Amino acid sequence: MGILTSQKISAYYELFKSIDVSYSKEIMQVTGLITKQVFLKCASDFWPCVISSSSFQGAKVLVSIKSGILQKLERANNMVSLKFCFKVADKGDPLSFFVTTKSSGYVPYQGSEDMALFTLQFTQRPPDDLIEIMGRILDANVNSKKRKDERILITPDSSRKLNIGKESAVLIDNLPRHCILRDISFSGARIIMMGVAKFLVNKEAFLKMDFEEPRDTFLLRGNLITAEQVEGRKELISLELQYDENIVPMGYKIRINDYLSQIRPDGRGSENVIEKKPAQPAPPVKKPTAPTAAKPAAPAAQPAAAKPACGARRAASGSQTIDNGVAVPRRDCVQRAAGEQSRRFQTTLLRFGKVEKSPVVFLAVPEFLYNDIHRLSDSFKLDPSILLPVELDAGEDTLKAENLSLEMILSGMLRIISACGGYDTLVISEPAMKNIPLEWIDYYRRFVLTVKPEIFHEFTGASIVKAENGEFEMALEISAVLEGLFPGSPGVLLNKALILESAAAELEKNGHAAERENALALEAYETALAQEPVFPDALFNAAFFFTRRRDFARTKDCFSRYVKLAEESEIPLEISAEFSDEKIGEAKKILLEIGGLDDSGFREAYDLINRGEDEKALLKIRDYIERHPKVWNGWFLLGWALRKQGRYKDGLESFKKALELGGGGSDLKNETAICLMELGDFKAAKKELEQALRETSNDIKIISNLGVLALKSGDRDSAASYFRTVLSLDPEDEIAKQFLE
Repeated sequence: MGILTSQKISAYYELFKSIDVSYSKEIMQVTGLITKQVFLKCASDFWPCVISSSSFQGAKVLVSIKSGILQKLERANNMVSLKFCFKVADKGDPLSFFVTTKSSGYVPYQGSEDMALFTLQFTQRPPDDLIEIMGRILDANVNSKKRKDERILITPDSSRKLNIGKESAVLIDNLPRHCILRDISFSGARIIMMGVAKFLVNKEAFLKMDFEEPRDTFLLRGNLITAEQVEGRKELISLELQYDENIVPMGYKIRINDYLSQIRPDGRGSENVIEKKPAQPAPPVKKPTAPTAAKPAAPAAQPAAAKPACGARRAASGSQTIDNGVAVPRRDCVQRAAGEQSRRFQTTLLRFGKVEKSPVVFLAVPEFLYNDIHRLSDSFKLDPSILLPVELDAGEDTLKAENLSLEMILSGMLRIISACGGYDTLVISEPAMKNIPLEWIDYYRRFVLTVKPEIFHEFTGASIVKAENGEFEMALEISAVLEGLFPGSPGVLLNKALILESAAAELEKNGHAAERENALALEAYETALAQEPVFPDALFNAAFFFTRRRDFARTKDCFSRYVKLAEESEIPLEISAEFSDEKIGEAKKILLEIGGLDDSGFREAYDLINRGEDEKALLKIRDYIERHPKVWNGWFLLGWALRKQGRYKDGLESFKKALELGGGGSDLKNETAICLMELGDFKAAKKELEQALRETSNDIKIISNLGVLALKSGDRDSAASYFRTVLSLDPEDEIAKQFLE
């Protein structure tokens, strides 16, 4: 419970003193009323009671009249004290107090001869604690109508003040979907998610929001009324959810009101509150431009030695977050970070990151540049014999002298550096410049590092944000510039590998092949691992990559080497940037879990199943199970191969054995469901698929299988709903398109 000023409490009292609040189940939950500790006290006796309603002037309570209370009241001239007791989230002990009242009479409760509803009048203003608790509810209820169109933009600052949890989801057609909150209000919310607008607009939806301190979860029902394409992201849409105002939870209203109460009603006092204008379409959604996470360590004096701060923690899932400057897949939810970079950096990055690249021209060193460089560095000297690349403005094919800027020169240099890595297609006006001398490229590299000494941090952060937002090509293009600026940097190579790995995981999750991305990620990891001395974080993260590829022998090798390096390190773990108790413990734990999975027979069987050679795979996996009968993964592979052969009963038995041995995860549930479905046990199949979907809410194969199951069960409407959801995630899904057409 927050601390209110005496002026605010007095204002609550004057505004709401005569308004009765009925103590519904929701109100009791929001206030934290402890009903078992509410009673009446008359003289030296106590009577349990139930508060029906109260205001700041009185209350109505239910009491048993067969308990002798009437006689006590008569002798006490109807004077009685009412005890309130509330649970306070941030305190261990409950808050309790007495209010002196006078009974003005009673009536039988719903014709009962035992229970009566007493009307109590407070003899004086009640304690401030009661005014604060009930005043917050009344104030929130009033403002939910007066300020219903004021939207709170969700930023790191507003999220912290609102105590919004890390994860939000929206339930559409009974399917949970991950989403990003863009803004919220008393009356609705704007969310960003993957999907196709025409399949989502005018749908009923339930927005699940988690809050901390105190912990609350609200399910907000409403309708999706508008949809807009997110600028630059074809697969993402911005949806406006309009709540059903009659059932918006009071706890949610209080959270919104507590935030808005810090802001003037006209919105002044916070850049995160804007007035919603229903008649106007919402502006295009802009993506965060930079993380607020810890920066990577600065490059060493020689660019080749540059590497980010070590210590990025990596778990087995493919989701991403920002951790010490390295794009790190983790088990927990996506933690989106946003922050402000310098204006000049943003200009350079925006120019560099254009979808349609402009031509690059070369010119002699302009006069203004001598002064600019001299102010930035005494050591770097401009070489008038080297021409400078300039990226022209969009739509231009010649350079206008009055438009020339340092950002245009920097963008041109970054384009040259990126092109050397094969990630950019340059349009160079002068044929003589097609083959740029290597010493020029080295000169451009030193020029960029002089003008932008923080570019390592800035571009690393930008690549992380782009990868988090699914813009993998742009993330790789930025990574290519870093490769050119810092050749051989293990940190840059690791970031590149993680971006490619995330791109592969995203493709595979949506049912697409990702051989190219996996091969490039492997190449980046191999290059990083081949460096001497080895980069510990490359070992740690590569281990998870090999785990995802089912190459457990490589997993074991990388984790073992990481643990060995940690044990040999002379730097205490408390101050080590490369090792931590948490990471070492996780590595050791996984080494124990994979057990016999480093057996070459397991990998060979896995590869054979992927190639469709199921008979050969069965021989390999049975040999493996003979050597490792207690490893559940072997039984899973056996079930998978049997299921692919149509031997559903045998496959089901193998999956059950995998479960008995401690196996789990959505893949095991999905494969079990397929066997159950083909064996005609639709109810059990649905249970498995729904459990799998709760673990991986946007998994297309699971949603599609739910559609197939509904179709087999004769429920074509549900099947259509599932397949529309599939198309909203992947408009090219052939199974869904075939059914809906």
